[in-house]
Amino acid sequence: MPTKNKAAFSLIELAVVVVIIGFLIIGVIGGSSLIRSSTINSARSFTVKSSITSITGLVAWYETSLNESLKRSESYQDQQISTWYDVSPGSIVAARNTLTTSASNALIYQEKGINDIPSLRFSSSGKLTLSSFYQGALTQSTVFLVFRPTSSLGVTLLDSYSTGSTSSIGVSSTTIDLNAGSSVSTSTASNSASFTIGNDYILAAYFSGSSSKAYANNVTTSAGNASVSPGSNQLSGLTIGTNKSGSSAFTGLISEVIIFNRVLQIQERRDVFKYLSYKYKISVTGI
Repeated sequence: MPTKNKAAFSLIELAVVVVIIGFLIIGVIGGSSLIRSSTINSARSFTVKSSITSITGLVAWYETSLNESLKRSESYQDQQISTWYDVSPGSIVAARNTLTTSASNALIYQEKGINDIPSLRFSSSGKLTLSSFYQGALTQSTVFLVFRPTSSLGVTLLDSYSTGSTSSIGVSSTTIDLNAGSSVSTSTASNSASFTIGNDYILAAYFSGSSSKAYANNVTTSAGNASVSPGSNQLSGLTIGTNKSGSSAFTGLISEVIIFNRVLQIQERRDVFKYLSYKYKISVTGI
């Protein structure tokens, strides 16, 4: 009889242990989901409360945390992305300036990207395109990008769409390369750019003829510490993830692209850098 009682108690104890383990697993999963939800909600709050929409000349704004940014059916880990929506006020309602891709040029949704906020993962063939801005081609522009290279540098992050009008931004390990008809790099020794595989960056490029400049994780001092003259081609549409011919593909993560139709003033540049720095926890000099 004692043996039977002992066996019965053993089964009861085992059942209790199983139940406790089950509750612990549920608690861990639930806690992880809460943390994840908090991260996304924080990113959305930074986005909605930012001053981006109050800066004159906003043409397009692509980001990854808002429900309106991507198709919900594609917002899952390792899903192929077909569409990236412009969330700027002039575009979001009518789905203007929408970036698209094809199956052969697909890119991937990465749930935990830069600062654990979703990112779009680009590889050798991944790219998004827009044939033209509904506002027309841009004679001047300021472009911000948030990205993380995960493979070789010496690549193009963004270009125009028109085959006859190059307007590109590229990076190597020590330069930012601009081309609006003439390829130039921020290669002077003073404050040279520095990009490392696996690190996160906020880049701002000003296309304004011979007064063009580029900044990387720095509000006040441009890469190369001088203006460059990449030409005066207009930014006509977009190619993101490579150059328009597809021969200089970026491999890594891109989380945000913001485009204005003019050269921003220093305080405006600081405001955009500050928003992106806080949102993605990327250290920026001069904030």
